[in-house]
Amino acid sequence: MPPRNDAPAPASPAPEPHGAEAPPSHGVSATAHLDKEIYGIGEAIQLTVALHNDLPQPIALVHPDYWGVSEIHVFDAAGQRVEPTSTYKAHRKAVQETWTIDGGSLASHTFEDMTTFTCCNAYTYRSLPAGSYSVAVEITNPPTRTDPPEGWSGGWEGRVTSPRVAFRVGR
Repeated sequence: MPPRNDAPAPASPAPEPHGAEAPPSHGVSATAHLDKEIYGIGEAIQLTVALHNDLPQPIALVHPDYWGVSEIHVFDAAGQRVEPTSTYKAHRKAVQETWTIDGGSLASHTFEDMTTFTCCNAYTYRSLPAGSYSVAVEITNPPTRTDPPEGWSGGWEGRVTSPRVAFRVGR
C-alpha cells in the first residue's frame, strides 16, 4: 500500500485583479487588463489586450477588430461561461485590417464595452448583472470564422489566450 498523503491539494490560482499574462504561444503572449476592478451596473467596461511579440523578427497579424479574430470569454463566480448581454446587427466599422508588431515589442488594443464583431453582429457584455466575474481574451490568427482580409499574404499563425482577469459589477 502506498504511503498516505494527507496534504491538501494545491488551490487553483485566483485570477489576478487588473491583468495577467499568458505563456507564449508560438512566440506571442497575451496580457489582458481592465481599467478598474469594480463597475456599476451598465457601466462601460474597457478591456485591453496587449500582444507581446517574443520573437526577434516582426510579425503580421489580422487586426483584433477584424471579424472572427478575437473572442472575449466572460465567466461568472462559479466559473461558468456567460453569454454576451447584447447581440445586435452591426455594420462593419472601418478597421485597420492588419497589425504588425516589431520583434521583442508589444502592441495593445482596447475592446470598448467588451465588444467583439463577427461578419454581421456585435457581441457585448455591457449589461452584466451584479456579481463577480473574470474575463479572458483569445486571439486567433488568421481568423477561423471568416476569410482573412483581401490581399492577406500570411503572417504569424496561432492562437493565444490571456489568463482570466477578475472584476466585479455592482457596488
